[in-house]
Amino acid sequence: MNSTISDFEAANTPLTLLLGPVPDHGGDPAAAWRSHSTAVLDAFSPEAVANREFDGAFGRSTIGDTLVLARLGRQL
Repeated sequence: MNSTISDFEAANTPLTLLLGPVPDHGGDPAAAWRSHSTAVLDAFSPEAVANREFDGAFGRSTIGDTLVLARLGRQL
C-alpha cells in the first residue's frame, strides 16, 4: 500500500484529470448524474486503466473488476 499521499499521487492519475471539467446542468440532478456516469465510464474504458491495480478494502483489485462488480450490484 502507498505510504504517503505524495507516493499515491505519483502512482495515480487524479480522477479530476480523467473526468475533465464539471459541466453546468442548470440544477437538473438527473442530467448531472447521466453526464457524470457517461464521463466515468468513458474515463475507465481503456484497457490500460481497467487493468490498473490498487489496494482495495479486500486486497489487490483492478479498477475494471471494481466497476464490473458495482455494475452487477445494480442489476441484482
